[in-house]
Amino acid sequence: SLGVRDSAITQLELLRDIDPDNLSTLNLLSEYYSRTGREGNAKEVLNEALSRNARDPQSILNLAGIFIEDQKWDSAGALIRTFLGDKVILPEEKLSIAQFLYAKQQESPLNEQLKKETGWALDAFTESSPEYGPAFTLAGQYYAQIGETEKAIEKLEKGNELLPQDDIAWRLRLQLLLSEDKLEEAKRVGIEADKNVPDDSFIQFFIGTAYLLSDENENAVTWLERASRAPARKPFKSVVFSTLG
Repeated sequence: SLGVRDSAITQLELLRDIDPDNLSTLNLLSEYYSRTGREGNAKEVLNEALSRNARDPQSILNLAGIFIEDQKWDSAGALIRTFLGDKVILPEEKLSIAQFLYAKQQESPLNEQLKKETGWALDAFTESSPEYGPAFTLAGQYYAQIGETEKAIEKLEKGNELLPQDDIAWRLRLQLLLSEDKLEEAKRVGIEADKNVPDDSFIQFFIGTAYLLSDENENAVTWLERASRAPARKPFKSVVFSTLG
């Protein structure tokens, strides 16, 4: 209830006075202010938190969330882009912030400004973390979603090099190669994927499909049969079996 929240705010303000450098207190206080509709207070507290540690992920996340709620896409994008482009911050710490922005963009796919901001932010992430595979997988997913297939394939290829056990990146790259009718490349990449992620029914299915579309039926059957034996959920299994015919 509102009374309980007001009481919590009073207690947190007391803690803030006693220990003004405590970022956990400041972030919690900002969340209570947001929940009670006092966005101005929440922003003021978060800006104070960031003045104490400009690289605090939780403060960045909370402030960006407020900007997005206020439809200030450029402010949210600039804040996150600066964070993701910071070479001092470990890429593992950046991932949840990048995923947050990507999720927000997925919720509003027709929002052109948010789409641009997300692209710029994810490019900053891959540029500042050139050895971190998950950054490239996430960027590949984003570019695939907005229909920039060539750029998506490029990001996913780099992701595969850096993190060869990432099944999501291999699957999506193969799907995109098939959609672009790049059958020879799909076969080559698929076989490489199968070596790194063995017994993946999706990967085997995509390889089989590439052979099928190339009229190489014997190879197609071999891979599709392997896909039918690999672990997978029933709806996907039925797709494999219907393709085998």
